[in-house]
Amino acid sequence: MEIALHAGDKAWYQNDKLHRLDGPAVERNNGKKLWYVNGNRLTLKEIEEIKKRLAIKAGIQAHSNNRIDPGMLEEYL
Repeated sequence: MEIALHAGDKAWYQNDKLHRLDGPAVERNNGKKLWYVNGNRLTLKEIEEIKKRLAIKAGIQAHSNNRIDPGMLEEYL
C-alpha cells in the first residue's frame, strides 16, 4: 500500500517497502509518526508488545532504553 508523502515528511525504506525497526518508518512534517515493518503498518502499541515478547522469549530483561536487537524483531515478524 502506497502512502502519500508531503514536503518535509521523512520515510525509511528497505527493499522498496516502508520499514524501520528503531523508530517510525514515516515521520510527517506535522509530527505524526507511522510504524511499518516490511511494508506492514503497525501501531506503536503492537511494536511495544512485540518488544516485550521478544525480551521474555530471549530470557533477557529490557534495557532501560527498552531497545531490543533489531534483528530479533525482524525475525519475530
